Amino acid sequence: MRVQAHLLLPALAAAPPAPEPKADPEPPDAWTREVVYVAAHYPLRDAMGISEDEMLQVTYRANRKLTESRMYRALATVASPQLLLKGAQVGWRILHRGVTLRVNAVSRRGELVVRHPPGLWTNTAHRSAALGFRAVVEAAHGKEPSVEVLESRPDGARFELLWR
Repeated sequence: MRVQAHLLLPALAAAPPAPEPKADPEPPDAWTREVVYVAAHYPLRDAMGISEDEMLQVTYRANRKLTESRMYRALATVASPQLLLKGAQVGWRILHRGVTLRVNAVSRRGELVVRHPPGLWTNTAHRSAALGFRAVVEAAHGKEPSVEVLESRPDGARFELLWR
């Protein structure tokens, strides 16, 4: 069967224009690291024979160790918790492809919103991220930081951080 191009031309001319490509389209494997991050909680918890809350403390300690690195220490000596949180928003894009972080931080308070494709992160991953945010505030010498997951949904979470 031969396609008669002259019959297709009117249909192509009447078709709406193709959408403009994204400036920086996500590659097909953009969420691979995120899937591994979320999935890693479960076999580690099972292998260690610990509860979910104990697993979250393990991830919290790992985040604290990260914030004790030279880079964080250098930033924390000159940055307030709110400034360090706003800076975390920039670094987030490098580490968490396909997941966005929005930060609204003011003196002694921060509201953070994470958005991701539905089902990519679990409630456990949201709770783990909350503890990571707390570790950032501690690194910037925020006193008595507390964090709460205000909302955990299949497509994201909202967090509140408080400190003195």
